[in-house]
Amino acid sequence: MDPCRFPFKVTRCCIGKRSLPFSQFSDPTLQIDASATVRWTWLKLGVAVTNLTNRQFPLSQFFYASDFHSRPYPTLAPAAHFTAAPPRFILFTVEVALDREGD
Repeated sequence: MDPCRFPFKVTRCCIGKRSLPFSQFSDPTLQIDASATVRWTWLKLGVAVTNLTNRQFPLSQFFYASDFHSRPYPTLAPAAHFTAAPPRFILFTVEVALDREGD
């Protein structure tokens, strides 16, 4: 068996336009993630990157009327609200493999 292996993976998540209330639509989004590992006998090193392009986009979009009592009169006009997607994350792992796969 080969003592050194290097698996690599790229994933993409694409979400098209979604319907929102009041005849509104959300923007399409695209997120790319990647991960790679290197294993040499019993030692395994890995790196994983989420949101590889560091693209800023709304994770969830909402369109509704809200009133935070910032004025003496209620603001009942619908407005767009969103939760932001997480920024780029780079995660490193070190693993000691106790199986016999690396032999």
